[in-house]
This record gives sequence, C-alpha cells and structure tokens, in this order.
Amino acid sequence: MPVKRRLDKRRPDDAKAYPVWAAIFDCGRDFFDELPEIGVACDKYGKPDRDAAQAAWERFGARWLAEHPHDEPQWAEREFGRPWDAAN
Repeated sequence: MPVKRRLDKRRPDDAKAYPVWAAIFDCGRDFFDELPEIGVACDKYGKPDRDAAQAAWERFGARWLAEHPHDEPQWAEREFGRPWDAAN
C-alpha cells in the first residue's frame, strides 16, 4: 500500500512558493502537482484550496501582475480581484 504523503504545515519560503503559485494564477489548476510540495492541498483535479489560493494571491498577486501583463484578467484576478483591493 502506498505511503500517504504528509503536507508540510510550515509556511514555505517565498522563493520556492512564488513560482508554483505563479503557474496557478493563470488558470487555477496545478497541472504539475507542485502545490503539495509547498504544503497546499489540492483536489483530484488540481484545484487548490480557495483560502490558500486567496492568501497566496494577496501575498504574491501584485508581483505577478507586474511580471505577467495580460489584456484580460486571469483566473486569480477574476476570482479574488486586484491584490491591493483584496486585502481591504
């Protein structure tokens, strides 16, 4: 029987977490199964926990928007709004 992988309950460092979340902010799915490596649970379709995604958006969203300009809002911006508005 396979061993169940335990999630790390500590907050991952930004250098490791940001690239993982940056991929999620586009489409809302973890296609590469990287979120469990930074301690974030996903459903069987790769969709992250909504509260964790919102917290990551508030933490990294402004940086992501500066580095990834788009003509139309992407998944995280549609779901949670602008990061500087979401924190208020």
